[in-house]
Amino acid sequence: MRPLAFLVAAALLSACAGPRVRIDRGFDFSRVSRVAVLGFPDYPGRGGSGRLLRDALAQSLASAGYDVADPGRTEATLRRLGLGPLIGPNQARGVGRALGVDAVVLGRITDFAAAQSRVVNVAVETDRTEPVYGRRVRRVRGPDGRWRDADDEVVRGWRTTRVVQRGPRIYSDPGRLAVFVRMLDVRSGAALWSASDSIEGGALGEEAQDLADDVLKAVSSTWPAGGR
Repeated sequence: MRPLAFLVAAALLSACAGPRVRIDRGFDFSRVSRVAVLGFPDYPGRGGSGRLLRDALAQSLASAGYDVADPGRTEATLRRLGLGPLIGPNQARGVGRALGVDAVVLGRITDFAAAQSRVVNVAVETDRTEPVYGRRVRRVRGPDGRWRDADDEVVRGWRTTRVVQRGPRIYSDPGRLAVFVRMLDVRSGAALWSASDSIEGGALGEEAQDLADDVLKAVSSTWPAGGR
């Protein structure tokens, strides 16, 4: 098998920084027009997450100009061959022949956490400023014309007191989704490209589609003619 000339196209710093991709620059991608998405295993404790990501990736591949094999037929073929969604190079050849595709796309969810909020009681400090009153005596003339002393309450200054109270605060975790995806050539079993990416926020379905779109855009130089 000829060596692969991989090129790192971007660093995975955050969802905003974009995916980290590796592309076999020596491969003729015009040979790939029909592909099958083999699916993704569910993330532990998150049933259905693999199917959501598979469907999102199939939609992004179709928008990029690929002829995507029917997911139902792909699932049935894998079951008939006794395979799961994660296969090796030798198995990719058999799956490719059975489905009549040029390449297969597969991967795994590397991290997933649903968005959530929690309420925590925290100590909140505030300063309360109050006036300091004093008394002042002054001489006043009464109605009968006699003088007498009168007491007045006056502000002598101000006093600041630190007040500590406990109250609820809401902390929100926007959630996150991270994936690793690759495309395998069914003739050689070699990886044509691979990508790792992550995203925060939103519902799982929205995150999956945004992530799939980001991955495909990062390898847009490999798309067939006529892609978006």
